[in-house]
Amino acid sequence: MAISISSDFSLASMNKTHKRPIFNPSKISPILLYLSPLTSPSRILIPKSSSSSYQPPILDESSVAEFDVGLQDFQDSSEPESENPNDLICNLFKDPKTEEKGFVRYQKAKRSSDFIPSRSTLHHLIRYSTRLQDWNSIWSISEDFRKFNVYPDASSCSRLIGNCIRARRFKLANNLLDILKFEKEVAVFTFNAAMRTYNKLHMYSSAVNVFGIMKSSGVELDAESYGHAMEAYLKMGKNNSVVSLFKEFESSEIEWTSFCTQIYRVLCESLGKSRRPDEALYFFREMTKKGFPEDPSFYGSLISSFVSIRDVKSAEELLLEAEGKKMLRDPSVFLKLVLMYIELGSIDKTLNIVASMKRMNVRVSDCIFCAIVNSYSKKKGPSAAAKVYEDLVSEGCVPGQVTYASVLNVYCRNGLYEKAENVFREMNDKGFDRCVVAYASMIAMYGKTNRIRDAMRLVARMKEKGIEPNVWIYNSLLDMHGKVLNLRQVEKIWKEMKRRKVAADKVSYTSVIGAYSKAREFEACIQYYNEYRLNGGVIDRAMAGIMVGVYSKMSRVDELVKLLQDMKAEGTRLDARLYRSSLNALRDAGVQIQPKCNDFFPQFRQQSATLEMLLIFQLELGFLFVDPFDNLITGCGCRAFSFWGKWNGFTIGGGDPTGSPVVCLYWGRKYGVCACVVWKIKAVPKAICVCRTLLRRNSSQGLELSSGEILATASAGAGFDEILLDVSDQFLYTEKKIAAAGRSSFLLPE
Repeated sequence: MAISISSDFSLASMNKTHKRPIFNPSKISPILLYLSPLTSPSRILIPKSSSSSYQPPILDESSVAEFDVGLQDFQDSSEPESENPNDLICNLFKDPKTEEKGFVRYQKAKRSSDFIPSRSTLHHLIRYSTRLQDWNSIWSISEDFRKFNVYPDASSCSRLIGNCIRARRFKLANNLLDILKFEKEVAVFTFNAAMRTYNKLHMYSSAVNVFGIMKSSGVELDAESYGHAMEAYLKMGKNNSVVSLFKEFESSEIEWTSFCTQIYRVLCESLGKSRRPDEALYFFREMTKKGFPEDPSFYGSLISSFVSIRDVKSAEELLLEAEGKKMLRDPSVFLKLVLMYIELGSIDKTLNIVASMKRMNVRVSDCIFCAIVNSYSKKKGPSAAAKVYEDLVSEGCVPGQVTYASVLNVYCRNGLYEKAENVFREMNDKGFDRCVVAYASMIAMYGKTNRIRDAMRLVARMKEKGIEPNVWIYNSLLDMHGKVLNLRQVEKIWKEMKRRKVAADKVSYTSVIGAYSKAREFEACIQYYNEYRLNGGVIDRAMAGIMVGVYSKMSRVDELVKLLQDMKAEGTRLDARLYRSSLNALRDAGVQIQPKCNDFFPQFRQQSATLEMLLIFQLELGFLFVDPFDNLITGCGCRAFSFWGKWNGFTIGGGDPTGSPVVCLYWGRKYGVCACVVWKIKAVPKAICVCRTLLRRNSSQGLELSSGEILATASAGAGFDEILLDVSDQFLYTEKKIAAAGRSSFLLPE
């Protein structure tokens, strides 16, 4: 492209203030300006246009040279000249607007062979890069430490390593430690800062690794180094390592500084956790003799360690010492003392702890208040718990949500419903209006007092506040509606539990089954019971009592027998009420199973359907039910049954096909005593002698029979180790008579 040069166009009119020239080209023929890079001479390029008659101006050589010099002077004038680049960089970093230029200037300056950064320059670079979290730049700057052999001061290195670790830049942190470990002036401070930061982040193994690097690299250790390492070992549960490090520190020639107080604190806590509080107390006394200051944490640690081994005397002595010096501030220590007294049964001493807290101006926490109220409730009853609560409140103790919930339950159990409502109202006034336990107690109280509408209104208020009812609340609702046979509401509540995915427990199923049983809807009872069993529910006595009645009224003997078998397999024993209910149910259903009984025992006369049913029942379950109707006493094994006996005497002997001896003993009716039955089966590890006596109308004749003779005869004949007495309301066999019979051990039914 040709460039025309003419003297008609001159730059003489431009002043020498180095301002950029302004051109006003014609609208007919535009002029395109192209400025070359600043490193080369500037030119104004004017392309020719064949389509225009306008002749562009022509620049001469002298004018072009003058223009180039002016632009170069303009560029250099924007940056101040300085002989020392470190001063220039520091000045740029002082102004936030020019910090970026300072960083760029440093990058250019370090390419110069004669440039060496100063400590202040490195300090500004570290602060700037850390604020921007430019970790790549920090890595580059850390490499410059080694390159120029210039290191920041100790405080800058400590902050840098701490920021890297907190930002989870562990590789960068390790690189910094590797660079700084040979600089004696800053190495120990940097490593201590790294261990301190790792401990704050609960990265105790990393802190231990840093301590190992210090020792292997020959970095000079100090008391702070040992303190951070001991703290890391303490948090890791390596108490023996803590003691070993302390002995190492004690035997070294390291100066004992004020940080040694922290070392003794860690040592005492470690010994306390190792159940060595006496040694911890010894080192504590040693520390005070050396003149190191003590603080409340020592007394808290020592008292807690003595409480852990239940050394009440030492704990109380330290508490008195701490109280005299006002050296105990941690409420958790007082809570441990309260729990120790509760466990040991000295609940009255818990009030002494409260008095001690008041003398030291320590607020009684909600946990301590609640623990005292609950302990009195369990040990001395709800009345004593209510009195203690009122006394503590009068002394200035402020209850919290947990204490309010506990005392609310205490008032409900004590029948003080008006006080319970006042406490619940006080809870809401103080902002504790989202406690589900308190709502559950109030709803249960309304159920007991038959205030169903109030209970439902309280549940509606819970839902308005966004509080989800738990299974306790639903159990109370099911129970109160079941008692009044409001099955429609029971079903509605049950469906709501399913919809809200609240898992029903044993109480829920018991309440529902009991409600349908009272309404004589037995099919629904069986349906809920089967669902309960499919969900893994265990049969307790309450559930068994309901289902025995259901199966009895529906004449379902097979299900009843299976129920009792399941109870035996799960270890649920029959009480007197359930025992009588089972026998009555079997007696009522005996006519229906008479053909089955005759198939098994054709030798028996059809004198009593109850007797025959009992025999079948014994055969299937493998244990004995005593006949309360004075028909016959029998014993049986699991697979075979053998009977010997006469109406006026007894015989011992017999056996079954499995080889397990079966012994049946019957004493005649003329003595007025239902006799003993002794049996032994493989499923029972020890043979048991079951004896039961019933006073008849001719009790004078019954008393002629010595119970000791029966026990001695049965025991001698079978060689049994234990005697189980199944007694009725009136019985002859007493502990004294058993001892007279030569049997030292006996079992009583639950």
